[in-house]
Amino acid sequence: MKKYDFFCAIKYGEVEKYLRGDVPYRKYYKSDFYIAYEPTETSEVIKEVFASEIENGVNVFLDTLLKMMEESAVNTYLVFDYLISLIYENKNIDIKPYKKEIEKLKIRLARCIMNFQDELKGEIIFPNGWNQINAWDDIQKRCDCELKRYLII
Repeated sequence: MKKYDFFCAIKYGEVEKYLRGDVPYRKYYKSDFYIAYEPTETSEVIKEVFASEIENGVNVFLDTLLKMMEESAVNTYLVFDYLISLIYENKNIDIKPYKKEIEKLKIRLARCIMNFQDELKGEIIFPNGWNQINAWDDIQKRCDCELKRYLII
């Protein structure tokens, strides 16, 4: 993993590629015991974004997530993964200053999940070839009460 990927992604206008884990930005753990199948390790991306000293870097991250989720079921599912990771897995990151932006993200994400419901109930294939069968079930299992209030599930 390169330490300055987020900076490079902003510099080259490739933030969406960075968040999707497109080459050369994909983040994953190398191990003899684990094969990384996810498009990217979202919690590592989040740590890098919040640790960066890029002015408005977190806002660029959140704005790009808002844009991405509108494009496809794959991106919607990935943004869902980012949101869950941001809220629950990264306890050392202070998200309080971004509470309003995260709430906006939740509301729009719920709408996108409903818009892509049929595709999410089928198979979605990520650019790296990894597939998720019935992402809808995974969303229902991992969805928090607050997000469920926006969903009709």
